[in-house]
Amino acid sequence: MKKITIEIVSDIICPWCYIGKARLERAIQLVAGKIEVDVKMRPFFLYPNTPKGGLPKDNFKSVKKPGLGALLRDEAAKENLVIDYRKIDRIPNTFEAHRLMHLCVDDAQRNELGKRLFQDFFEGGKDMEDPITLAAAAAACGMDKDLIKQFLETDIGADAVQAEMDSLKADGISVVPTFILNGEHSVAGAQPMENFQRYFSRLLK
Repeated sequence: MKKITIEIVSDIICPWCYIGKARLERAIQLVAGKIEVDVKMRPFFLYPNTPKGGLPKDNFKSVKKPGLGALLRDEAAKENLVIDYRKIDRIPNTFEAHRLMHLCVDDAQRNELGKRLFQDFFEGGKDMEDPITLAAAAAACGMDKDLIKQFLETDIGADAVQAEMDSLKADGISVVPTFILNGEHSVAGAQPMENFQRYFSRLLK
């Protein structure tokens, strides 16, 4: 069986990251048993200048294109996802969420936690800076209690996350989601599922 790695550079408050990840997962399901795909989530700041404590949602109206909200809702619905901006009051600084994801025991747990955080933010409007909210998501994904305690009481993982973000920026990553295919090719944007299918088909040939 062929094996490949796909890295997803993303932020959990990025709606196209949420949708793009779901499209990739759907494409992976179609090649189950033929290609083993190792998905790795990597950290990025969608809004790098967002301070701790976040900013009111209305501050971001100037960067929102007319009709984008409806488009996002429609594209999310095609992947059985929900995006409900009515429940979101503030756009958070997501460094702590990335730090928590860094502490996951493996990529499978990290992907599960990433999916839960996406859902908590876009469907539930939960505060992605609230340590209790983050800890609850980690516990639901099976993270070790002692590790969650370290997350809450220390800054474990902070330097590693910052170093990874700096490295990705130095590599020229400036748009999310960005998919890095087998460490060789990078594709920016929430790709249609068919693009992943074509890539997998080439691998099988």
